[in-house]
Amino acid sequence: METSKHSAYLVEKNLPKEPWHIFIIWNKSLPKKDQIINDVKNKFELKTIFEMNWSQNLFLDNLKRFYGATLPDPEKKLEDCGNGAFFIVLVQDKNPVYRENGTGLQKKLVNGNVFDAKMTYRKWLGVDFAVHGSNTQQETNHDLSLLFGKSLSEITTNFASQTNQTIKISRDLVGANGWSSLKELFHVLNNSTNYVILRNFEDLIEPFQLKNLKDIDILTDDFWQISYIVNKKLRKEGESGPSSYVEVVGKRIKFDFKTPGDGYYDKAWEEDLLKKRRLFQNEFYILDDENYFYSLLYHMLIHKQKLNEKYLERLCIIAKKLKIDNFYDVKDKSTNLKEFLDKFLQKKNYSYTNTRGYRLTHNELTRLTTNAIKISKKQGIGKLFRAAKDKLYRNNLIKSEKI
Repeated sequence: METSKHSAYLVEKNLPKEPWHIFIIWNKSLPKKDQIINDVKNKFELKTIFEMNWSQNLFLDNLKRFYGATLPDPEKKLEDCGNGAFFIVLVQDKNPVYRENGTGLQKKLVNGNVFDAKMTYRKWLGVDFAVHGSNTQQETNHDLSLLFGKSLSEITTNFASQTNQTIKISRDLVGANGWSSLKELFHVLNNSTNYVILRNFEDLIEPFQLKNLKDIDILTDDFWQISYIVNKKLRKEGESGPSSYVEVVGKRIKFDFKTPGDGYYDKAWEEDLLKKRRLFQNEFYILDDENYFYSLLYHMLIHKQKLNEKYLERLCIIAKKLKIDNFYDVKDKSTNLKEFLDKFLQKKNYSYTNTRGYRLTHNELTRLTTNAIKISKKQGIGKLFRAAKDKLYRNNLIKSEKI
């Protein structure tokens, strides 16, 4: 590809020109460590090597969280990689070769140089997935955030110049024993997944009383992974409190995750909520004012089906910012709030999700059927079967396959 066309392609796809990646050489792969590192030096610009130790009693849990829903058999993974010290090799690729990888609708652009190197090292070892490699810089950021509690930019600033030594670190994944603060938790989310807080972000602004916080509602397009990232746990039999929770400073907080297509809001609206999110005070992602206003109004009128003084107060404040006249008068209870919502949904071509028509056209069976038709038409029946198998992997329905 010509230089100018290549640069334009990177901009169009929002791909880094010189991406950062990591390789992880697990404990049972150490006999080939020197050979792998020498090959890495020949193919990439080696920046830093870390020797990492995880707690023995948390090693399996760390693996589960690190790989998330893509790990169908954690015990087999532990058997293949071992539970001793392992090495994290941070590299930069000055000449990446991007290509599509995967099957069906799950195709994504990866750095082929890293993917091919990773597969080569696995062949040397004769064990599937004995070496981990981040296929994209986005995945690198996810991995480093969990491994160190720091973003890629923080790691490169602090460690990327230390190429002549191996840095020894003993720590589990961030949040393994609960989170030290909501700030720590959201810092990791900001660098590992795509999400937005749906409402009540005002309750999270410092200083706030953690003891008064009951739940946090989040929309994400990474539904299968985010529960692993935040280390969401299930309440044990006989315990009180929420059925599932995330532990922050010793307090159990309910995290309620929504995802586009779940019927909570119109799917197109949910996708727009994520696209138009904004970073609030460099802390966490919230909705833009317009979407916050109407999604909160929808939540109050459709989900809860009753007026809420707290929500009304916030809606009135946002209405003034948006210059929405005659929204609500506390003294005049006759205001038809649903008219405001009707006009917005009609203008944006969004639908109410509590109607029979919406439920018939937006359900899991309809979605899977539509996707199957698209895949079979574009890529053939063979691709369709492989895509279906990938779906079963992600749902942990196939337990006998190797990761």
